[in-house]
Amino acid sequence: AGVTWFVMRPGPAPVSLSPDIVKITTDAGYTIEPAVSQSGSLMAYASDRGGEGLDIWVQPLPTGEPVQITRNPADDREPAFSPDGSRIVFRSDRDGGGIYELPALGGSERLIAAKGRTPRFSPDGTWISYWTGGRAVAPATWITDGHGGTPRAVGADLKFSGTLWCQDSASIIGSGSKNNDATSEDWYAVDIASGVATRLGVAAILKAAGLEIDAPAAWLGAEIVFTDTAGERNSLWALPMNGCHGVSGAPHRLTTGTPQDLSPAVVATADGARLFYAGTDQRTNIYRLPLPAAADAPVVVSLTDDATYDSWPSVSSDGRVLAFGTARGGTTRAIVRDVAARTSVDVAVTASSDTTSGAARTAVISRDGKTLAAIVGKSRLSLQPVGGGSARSINFDGDIRRLWDWPRPALLTSSITLGDGRVSAVAVNAETGKLLTILDSPSSQYLGHARLSPDGKWMSMMDWSSADRGRIIVVPFDGVTTATTSQVIPITDGQTVVEENAWSPNGDMLYMVSEADGYRCLWSRRLDPRTKQPAGPLTPVAHFHRARQQVVTTTDSPQRLDMSPTGLVFAMTERHGNIWMATVKK
Repeated sequence: AGVTWFVMRPGPAPVSLSPDIVKITTDAGYTIEPAVSQSGSLMAYASDRGGEGLDIWVQPLPTGEPVQITRNPADDREPAFSPDGSRIVFRSDRDGGGIYELPALGGSERLIAAKGRTPRFSPDGTWISYWTGGRAVAPATWITDGHGGTPRAVGADLKFSGTLWCQDSASIIGSGSKNNDATSEDWYAVDIASGVATRLGVAAILKAAGLEIDAPAAWLGAEIVFTDTAGERNSLWALPMNGCHGVSGAPHRLTTGTPQDLSPAVVATADGARLFYAGTDQRTNIYRLPLPAAADAPVVVSLTDDATYDSWPSVSSDGRVLAFGTARGGTTRAIVRDVAARTSVDVAVTASSDTTSGAARTAVISRDGKTLAAIVGKSRLSLQPVGGGSARSINFDGDIRRLWDWPRPALLTSSITLGDGRVSAVAVNAETGKLLTILDSPSSQYLGHARLSPDGKWMSMMDWSSADRGRIIVVPFDGVTTATTSQVIPITDGQTVVEENAWSPNGDMLYMVSEADGYRCLWSRRLDPRTKQPAGPLTPVAHFHRARQQVVTTTDSPQRLDMSPTGLVFAMTERHGNIWMATVKK
């Protein structure tokens, strides 16, 4: 947990962090998201020390034994105290997710609002705010009186996730944007009575300082504390504010990253304040799950071991060559690795400015492991020989989103954005650039993860038709004809999130990542060899319920599952964290 130096800010009182930073918890696992009562006598946080998932714990301050106050198989997190310290609200993933409330020292839990995230009491205790949103769902902020009243949206003309109350309880600050205008992304203060949104001009100031905009998290006197999410080390910063009306000074660093300092919480003291935060280490690497696996106790094999974000694995047909995208050094790159020798080739992926965000990381390897395909422009692919040599470009008519697979030398699968905003799965001719729409389905919002069956006659894909709901389907594929909705074979029922999928080597089974049990776990379904109709129930292959190691989330971007001759290959995130406290002097 890094410390900073003495910093002056505009106004009468300078801000300084004491070098005496104290580690409040000493867990081997994942303890995060501190909240502190206004009196400073109680701290709540989420921790997995009680079992596999996250639960809410309350700990007396400055010293005392922690007490576990929630015990649900689903993750409970993001606690916040009421102003008088008697109640706690928190986010739970149970039953589809929502906001719950209970007494600060434990007791009966009560649902406040379904689907909500990041609950916060207003300073006067009148309201509870939260936001909703997620995959394919625009963020929206709501307030409720916490006594069963009907929630009311605030900032209706914004995509807005309000996370911090103004001190007068009249407005909420959060990250937002107007319509689909990326240039309008900023912090906004929204008046809860009138709904009027005031743009605070934070984005330009942070960009000029080389920082990435993140949610406002806590007040530290007249400053707002937030996490800079740019790069591989994420530190806490403070931004001087003119109340909720705008910025009054330059941002300054509070911590140096551990490597990620998150979720700041502040309690005022007579001579300053105490700043609590989670010092975490989160890294995403590529793993292989040998099959068959013990579903309740799976053993995975690490294929990469980097202190960064490695994802989107793609494996050659013999399993000897692994390609994956990485965020090393803060730039988009692809790594091609000889799995046996554990030697790697770094392949630069230079994408033009019109490329869809994150698309350049979705490179895939050819089945022979000799060529890497990557998105380098809005309508352009590059085929790069791994061992060196000239790349070949493929230009086509379409706004490409992701590369899903390269099952044949002349066939790639991808998704493109249509004129009405929907996303369609396409087969790309690697010689000519000609596109073939795989399925004509006007009701589908997003068709992706297209994977060709081993016999080349069927295409599986994800069909995303409603908010936070996706299903796996199979359609016939001949490389010439577009399938129709009457030919769709549902493999899952569409009542939960199912995205990544991969065929078994003989084509009689589909593997997939499903959230059917509330976690991102691996499941399979046996298919009729001839018709591809389901021939058995969904069966768990491997459960990953521990908060400290889970299949990487798709909340921010899609992920990829691949099949090697020795098992399934995918990305997993490992997390460790503890709570720290720094003293802030006036």
